[in-house]
Amino acid sequence: MKKFLYKTYGLRSPIKVEENELVGKLVTLCLRDRYEKTNPNNQYRDRLTDNITIVLTKRQSEFGPQLHKLFDLNTHLDKEFKDHMITWIRAHQAAGIPAYNACRMYLEHLSIDENEYAHRSAYKYWGRYNAPKEKSMI
Repeated sequence: MKKFLYKTYGLRSPIKVEENELVGKLVTLCLRDRYEKTNPNNQYRDRLTDNITIVLTKRQSEFGPQLHKLFDLNTHLDKEFKDHMITWIRAHQAAGIPAYNACRMYLEHLSIDENEYAHRSAYKYWGRYNAPKEKSMI
């Protein structure tokens, strides 16, 4: 996520968020979440490999930031990263570039190496995203 934030939004750690920009809105969303997580998803938490320092606005700090709330930020940023990847692949496909090559190019553009996120994993995500959706029988 760090490389994605740096390259896509031009941010550097410590990240001073602005509440009117996407990353700031995501931080605020996570901090305002009042739902008690009875079954937290440790799948993402266990895969964290690095830290990002975020400087909150005065208003955000009044929400009583807690680390467990900010773990959700990684989930939201992962979704944003993958949405950008899908858009990238579609644009490259329109230019005649195969999806697998476009996946690889996206990761290279962000300087994400094979050990951080495998090209094959990105391509599999693309495949799942494009799989025909079953229609409901309602």
